[in-house]
Amino acid sequence: MAKCYFCLEKERVAWSGYYCSTCEDIQNISKTYGFERMKDIVNLICVRNEEQLEAKLKLLNKKPTTKSKSF
Repeated sequence: MAKCYFCLEKERVAWSGYYCSTCEDIQNISKTYGFERMKDIVNLICVRNEEQLEAKLKLLNKKPTTKSKSF
């Protein structure tokens, strides 16, 4: 069977369909919320700008590291 048109990795669900089962779920979510809203959600949750990355690095650098005692 042919590959999914979206991820280009998995097999399509049906010969007449375009997407694998995972990408079909994404397509259905986009139909519910709309592509713009879905893009906004992905950008808000997954994509980090330089300011956010710097803040995360500072937070990680401030964390004290503790060594565990081995018995």
